[in-house]
Amino acid sequence: MSLYSGFGRRVPGPVEFGLALLLFALVSPGTAAGQASALSAVDSLGNRLVLTTPAVRVVSFSPGATEALFAMGAGSGIVATSSDCDYPDEARALKSLTLGADSAELAFDLHDMKSDLLVVEGGLYRSRPLFWNRFQVPVFVWDPQDFVALARAVMNIGILVEKTDAAIKIASTITETVKRTRLVTDSLPSDRRPRVVWLTSNDVPVVYGSKSMAQAMIEAAGGTNVFWEIDEATAVVDWNSIVAGEPQIILVPYSVGELGLDGRMPGEILELQWNFPPNVGFVDAALTTRGSPRATTGLLQIARKLHPESFP
Repeated sequence: MSLYSGFGRRVPGPVEFGLALLLFALVSPGTAAGQASALSAVDSLGNRLVLTTPAVRVVSFSPGATEALFAMGAGSGIVATSSDCDYPDEARALKSLTLGADSAELAFDLHDMKSDLLVVEGGLYRSRPLFWNRFQVPVFVWDPQDFVALARAVMNIGILVEKTDAAIKIASTITETVKRTRLVTDSLPSDRRPRVVWLTSNDVPVVYGSKSMAQAMIEAAGGTNVFWEIDEATAVVDWNSIVAGEPQIILVPYSVGELGLDGRMPGEILELQWNFPPNVGFVDAALTTRGSPRATTGLLQIARKLHPESFP
């Protein structure tokens, strides 16, 4: 069985992917014999980074990458993060940098901390590419949009911090979890794949499109994204468009302490005129929107929302 991430995009099945990981580890520059001094990796945008020594003073503006680095045992090499990097608990104790319009302060901080790798969330990078590229520090953009891209990002950043073995284990776990989930959901007939709208917040109607990890999660969890034809990660829509899509379930993210688990749904959803009112499912934003190794836990959370009979 082959895995699919998004509509019409074939990705390697578990056996193919396992072999790919092994080959990746064996032949990537910097891991082959005689090239130990050169560490070469590719970020989520396809940019190649080459380091002469492993990164040991990392500044991360990506919650997902921060989680991945800690998971592979490289957390001690992170010297600063953004305020959004709050997992694991050790990440909260790190120096938190604030982004402003002026790059001078950040440049000073990076120089002062002797940073040798800067990790940036994809959305942050795309909004200000010139801002990030003006620093004399290699920039790794973290922006996985499906599970294969997530495994690749883990592998590549693992090379740069010289944690390749641990990165392989994490990537393999991601792949195996998706495989097990899809063994169930791929067998479902189309009429048992609920139509899903996934809001990015519980107020403004911004939805996830095809270029997002949310798309990959909905597909793998056995659902159909109402807005899969939107060729962006997210898009602003109106409530009437949501109603016209006739979703069977609306997913709303919550942050612990913000929305909680009290079952409260956005007031706008209650006020809409539905032919068939959808269910509303609350999903943990930290598990489902960061593109971190915990995204597989988020996948299972969504699968239980869509198919509770198959994922008790």
